[in-house]
Amino acid sequence: MVIIMINWIKKYFVIEKKTKAGGPKCSSCGLRATKYLLMEFRSFEMEEIDEKILIKLCDGCSTDLYNKYNQDWIPFPVTKEE
Repeated sequence: MVIIMINWIKKYFVIEKKTKAGGPKCSSCGLRATKYLLMEFRSFEMEEIDEKILIKLCDGCSTDLYNKYNQDWIPFPVTKEE
C-alpha cells in the first residue's frame, strides 16, 4: 500500500528528465541574463581604443546601470501609498 502511494506521488511531483538550466547568468548578480552590454573605450580625443568588454546583465542590473550612467535619466516620481 505504501509503495503504491509513493509511486502515485512520484507520478505527479517527480520529473524523470533532467533539463539544463537555460541561458547565461548575469555578470553582476548571477540571475538569468536577458541583455548584453558592450563597453567600448575611447580616449578624450574620441579615438577608439581596441579594448572592448562584453558582459551579460539581467533586467534589474541593466536598469540600475542605465540609471547610474545615463545623463538624461529622470527619476520616477514618488507616489504616496494609502
